Amino acid sequence: MTSHTESNWVVLKFGGTSVSSVSNWKNVAGVVKARLVEGLHPVIVHSALSGITDRLEQLLAKALTGEWEPVMDQIERRHLDLARDLGIHIDAEFDRHFTDLPAAPKAST
Repeated sequence: MTSHTESNWVVLKFGGTSVSSVSNWKNVAGVVKARLVEGLHPVIVHSALSGITDRLEQLLAKALTGEWEPVMDQIERRHLDLARDLGIHIDAEFDRHFTDLPAAPKAST
């Protein structure tokens, strides 16, 4: 015999255009607040900003030819610009991640 228990958890997934601008982040905040007011417990899943998945695929292709730096710069700049627009302070930890990526050990062939 199985029993059904009602859950107050709700998964909210945001990505692409919905997380790519300040105005859209205000909308995301509004959706989350509305779910909280409804007595729900939101679990927020955040995927890539608009255009970043394509850039990651380009990064992989360019890595094979050693021409990855401009693409990595575009990815970093996109995130830095959004953080600035949102008024988020970028700390050394964020910078360290982008600095460490190119220094990752190379796979031996």
